[in-house]
Parts: sequence; C-alpha cells; structure tokens
Amino acid sequence: LYSYLDDNNSPPAGPVYPKYPSIEAAGVLTATDLKITEQYGKTCADGCIPGGALNPEAVGKIEAIVQVITSTTGRRYGFNPNGKKSGPYGANDAALRVVHNAVTYNLDVNTTNIINSAYLSSLNVGLDAMTQIGVSSKFLTPLTPITVAPDNLYGSIADKFVIQDSWWGNGGTAFEYFAGEKVITLSSGGTKTFLAKHIYRLDYLNKLDPVAEDVGLFDGAIDAIGVDGFGNLYVLSTELTPANLPAWPSSAGLPQVPSFPAADPNPLLTSDPKYSAQTPWYRPGVGGPDTPIIGSPLQSGDYKKFFYMQSVKKVCRKYTPSAGGGYSLSTVEERGAVDTEFDMLVRTLRFDGGTSYSWLNDWGYVYPSVLERKASVEGEFAVVNIAQRPEVYHPPAECSYSICRDDRIKPDVVISEGAQVTFKVEG
Repeated sequence: LYSYLDDNNSPPAGPVYPKYPSIEAAGVLTATDLKITEQYGKTCADGCIPGGALNPEAVGKIEAIVQVITSTTGRRYGFNPNGKKSGPYGANDAALRVVHNAVTYNLDVNTTNIINSAYLSSLNVGLDAMTQIGVSSKFLTPLTPITVAPDNLYGSIADKFVIQDSWWGNGGTAFEYFAGEKVITLSSGGTKTFLAKHIYRLDYLNKLDPVAEDVGLFDGAIDAIGVDGFGNLYVLSTELTPANLPAWPSSAGLPQVPSFPAADPNPLLTSDPKYSAQTPWYRPGVGGPDTPIIGSPLQSGDYKKFFYMQSVKKVCRKYTPSAGGGYSLSTVEERGAVDTEFDMLVRTLRFDGGTSYSWLNDWGYVYPSVLERKASVEGEFAVVNIAQRPEVYHPPAECSYSICRDDRIKPDVVISEGAQVTFKVEG
C-alpha cells in the first residue's frame, strides 16, 4: 500500500520521486483467489474513499475484490472478502486490516467492527456475505495495539457501496449499486429484490437497520459511486462517442458511426476528426495470403480497410436524492469529465469494378473481446468534503462573544473547565 500527502493540491513531481510515494504498509492484503500472471495494485492518495475491485486488462484473469479505503483521519483500511474473517491470522491473510501510524493491525469481521450488522441480519445474510465496506471517520485517538476498528465501518452485499463521511463523525447516508438483480430470501419466508442497475439509499444517521430506498435506474457502465458530507450522490460512468447500440457495456453493442458513402477517395470520412487511418488496397489470395496492390484497385473484390476512433470518456454527475427514494432530474449536475483513450474501429471497403464500391461489413472493433477494450478499464474517483461557512445564529452586533453561549441543543456530555477534549475542525 503506497501513499503520498497531497500538500500542494497536486501529485509529486516525478518519477523518480525523491521521497514519496512511500510504502505505507507491506502485504496489506493477499488476494487469496488470484490466478493471474500480472497483478495491479491500488493507490489511495489523500482523504479519498474509493470503492471497487481490481480491474482486468486482459482475457482470462480471475481477480479478487480488494478494497483500499482511507478515512478522513488518515487511517487506511484494506478489505478482501475472500480473506480470513477471524483469527488466528497468518502474515497477511486477514480479510480486514487497518494501517495506523505506519503499523498494520488485523481486525475481525464481527458485529463490533461492522456497526450496521443489524441491517445485514435483517436481509438474512451474515457478515461472511459482505462484498464491500465503507468507512465514516471517528475523531478519536485509538489505543494501541488496535483490536477494534477505530472508525465506523459499514458492510454491504452490493457491487458498489459508499457511506457518507459527515461533518458530525457519525456516518449518515449510504448508497448501494447492484450491477445485476439480487434476490434475498428473508428469514420470514418472503424475498427482497434489489433491481439490476439500480442505486439504493440507506439512512444510517437515524437507524442502523434502515429501509433501502430506490433512487432509480442508472443505466450504462457505472464505474464508481461516491457521496459527500451532505449526502449528495456522485456517479462516475463510462460513455462512448460514437455510442453503442445496445449501449455499453453490452457485449452485443455495435458502434453507431455516422453514415459515410462507399467511395475512394472518401473525403467525408477522412476529414472526420475521429478518422484514424486506412490500409493500401489488397487482393484476396487464392491458396495463399492476400497481396497489397500498388495504386488503384483493378479487379472486383479488391479491398481496403478504414480505421475510426471511438473515444472513451469518464463522466461524473451529482444527484440530490429525495427523502424516501428517487431524485429530481432538475437537480442533476454535470461535474466534469475526463477523456481517457479510444477503442479502434474498422470497416472494409470493397471494389466492385468501374467506379463502384460497397461496404463489405459494418463498423466493428479491431479487438472483438470486451476485456481487451479501453472502455472495460474502470475508473475511480474520490469525493472530498469542502469546508462550508457555519450558519450565523446571531449577527456580531447582538453577540459580544466569539461563540455565543446559547444552549441550542442539550449536550450529551458536559465539558467542565480543565477537561481535555479533542475538536474536529470542519474541512
């Protein structure tokens, strides 16, 4: 696990980095079911809360879901649902671990450390069924060695899960995304269905056993979800230009490239910004390989290939969910996009003799396998809480103190003069 401090709002210059990123901890997690030839690790920079699995870049990989999460306090958590849930542990086989002050501690996956275990129990699933965790910061200095999670940890059986790191340090709103339909058999004999491609809202601020509220259908390729300190939902998705039909990530999707005439030369195609290249003319071989032709085609059946770029973009949108579920389309905000790379498309032009040409096929992918396309590489993002100015209860003219002494709420803990306390500064 590597990390660096974002002390100037930008990653360190390099490589080679003079002093960081530094190794935060070695062997944080072992992916117990990895059967691959290459391994890709995750990096969490400052106070980010990413979610999701390690993502394949090639065909045939089987990768464990390994999460790395950082709380606002700077403590790092690693979770592997295929690891050991309780001790005794080996060197790095624990499912749940925390790094505090550069020391790694094993944590049991139990009802003490997973504080929303009552919700999972209401679904008739145990903690062993957890696929994701989320963390809400607890602003206390833990005793060492750490045996109990120093922050509030929440578990989920969804494909993607985030929990609000609220201003008050007590959790709050959570969101779950299900890529496919999940039907749960309840202990009462009934069933609970989580719909495919839906996001659900859970209000843990008022109850550790909340009712899942359906925010709605989020079609397309969802890379990650996030939540800010005010409970707003953020969704990161992959979008293609030109789009596919059926839409990505369907493996049956075909790119909807604009219509170009079957011609050579083809100025409409070659002047398009997404046009990439074309081959020379070829003649199909008879009992041998196809042979290139110098100059123009002469024989019916000669062909050439055109290449066209399908751009891949990661798009972030912000949603303000309504109480009870759903959201208003008027509240959706575009929060930016990142152009990543492109997938190459190809189409074959056939010479039919004279001045006649025809397209031999539709636009298709140079790499037919979905896993080989750039669009299949998922992205991550972090939602960082931005400090807000506090509400003014009294204008300065009415208050001679820097903080007015009005008892607006009954304190749970009375702080006496001389008591040692720890304050959280918002932001």
